[in-house]
Amino acid sequence: MIVALMRAPAGKIGDPHSHPNEQWIYVLEGHFEFRIDGQVHKVGPQGLIYVPANQVHQGGATPEADCVFFTCKDASYGLHGIKLAA
Repeated sequence: MIVALMRAPAGKIGDPHSHPNEQWIYVLEGHFEFRIDGQVHKVGPQGLIYVPANQVHQGGATPEADCVFFTCKDASYGLHGIKLAA
C-alpha cells in the first residue's frame, strides 16, 4: 500500500496513464486539475478524488500554485502505472 503526502509543482500535469488498482487523492493545499472520461475537474482544499481501477486519467497542479495532496493506493502493481501510448 502506498500512503504518501505529495507536492505537485504549479502547472505540472502528469501523462495520461492507468493502473489496475484504485487510487484516492485528498487535496490539502492548492488546486488539483484532474482529467478522466473526457472531463476536466478542478479540486481544491478538502476535495477528494477517486480513480477507479484501469481508468485512463491524468492530473496535477493548476498553474497558480503548487498542490499538496495525500494519496493512497495498492502498490502491488507499482507506483507509476501504465502510460497511454502516444
